Amino acid sequence: MAATAAEFALFLDEAGEPRSMAWREWEAFDAVRSAAPAPVFGRAICFTYDIWRREIAPGIEVGMSAAGPSVVLGEVGRGAIEIAVPLIGFAVERITAAAVVAIGEKLYGFAESAAVEPEGVILRVWPSSDPGRTFLATEPLRGNPILLGRGERASGAAGRVGRVDDTLWALRPGDAVKIGIPYAEGRRVFENRGGKIVATPWEDWEVTDAAANPKVYVAEGKAPWGHVPAEWVGRMVTVIERVREYDDRAREYRDRLAKTVEGELVLFAPFTVNRAAEFGDRLDAVVARAVWVVRGYEPERLGEAELADRADAKVKAEALVREAAVIVAAPHFTCFADALREKIERAAKPAKRRSVGQ
Repeated sequence: MAATAAEFALFLDEAGEPRSMAWREWEAFDAVRSAAPAPVFGRAICFTYDIWRREIAPGIEVGMSAAGPSVVLGEVGRGAIEIAVPLIGFAVERITAAAVVAIGEKLYGFAESAAVEPEGVILRVWPSSDPGRTFLATEPLRGNPILLGRGERASGAAGRVGRVDDTLWALRPGDAVKIGIPYAEGRRVFENRGGKIVATPWEDWEVTDAAANPKVYVAEGKAPWGHVPAEWVGRMVTVIERVREYDDRAREYRDRLAKTVEGELVLFAPFTVNRAAEFGDRLDAVVARAVWVVRGYEPERLGEAELADRADAKVKAEALVREAAVIVAAPHFTCFADALREKIERAAKPAKRRSVGQ
C-alpha cells in the first residue's frame, strides 16, 4: 500500500499496477488477503427476510465486490448506498451458516469457524425490488443487535421518491429489530427467540411487551389497559381500542388499532372520559375496555365570559331540542319531506352519555 487517507486508499495490486478504492472497500479487500481474525459472533444460521413479499428464507445470497465474494447490501446510485460484507477464506453462492469477524471500524466480514454462537441468528432484511414511493428503515429495538452492514436502495432523483434500508444483523436470543415506516401501520418486529426468527406485527409486539413491562410504557406516557396511574386524572387522554373493519382490497374483516375517545380523564370506576372538557361542558364516554390510554396535556379551561356564552348556547340548544320534539310529535310531521324529517328527528335527540369498549 502506498498511502492511506480518511476516505481512499492507494496501493499496488499483485501485478504491480497502482489501484485506488474507497477506504471501506480497501479494508474489506485487505482483510480478504489476510488471515481471518477471531470471531466476534460465532457460527450461526443465516436467514433472509424479503421486505416486499414478507417471507423468510434460509440462507443469504452472495455477490461480488472489489473484495471478492461478498454479501452486497444496497446498490450504487445517487441517493443509494452500497456496502459489501466480504467472505474471508471461503467462497459459496449462498451462506447457510457462518461466523462474523471484525475487519475494521464498524466493518465486518464472514468467516468459517468451529466456534458456535449459542442460538445465534444472522438475518438480512432485504428489499428485493425498487422501493418505489416507499421509505423504510430498519432499527434495533431490544437487546444488543449487531449491525453488520447497512446499504440503501433508492428511487427518484437522488432517492427523493423512495429509499429502503438493506441491512444485515447478528442477533443473540432476546435481540429484536424493527422494520417499517415510523408511526405508520405495517411495521414488523423480528426477534430471536431461542435461535428462531419470529416475525410479529409491531402493534401486537408492543401490546405483548407492554404487558410484561408496563412501567416502561407508563413512564413514556402510553399506559396499557389496567395500568393507567391515578395522577393522570384531570389530564387529556386518548383511548386506543382494537376495532374490526372490512378491508375492501383483501375482502375480509381485519382488526386494527384506532383512536376512539379523546378527552379529560375524570373517573376511574367506571373509566370515564369527558369529551367536552375544553368547552367547559360534560359529554362523558364510559370505556369498558381498551388496549392503550395515551397521556396528553392538561386541558385549558374557558374563562368566565366564555363559560357564560357556552351556558347560554346550551340553554338555546336544549330549547331547540324540545321544539324539535314537539314538531316530531305533531300529526302533520309525516307530511314533511324525507330530508327535512330526518334533520328534525336528529335535532330532537339530545347528546347522550357514550359507552365504548364493550
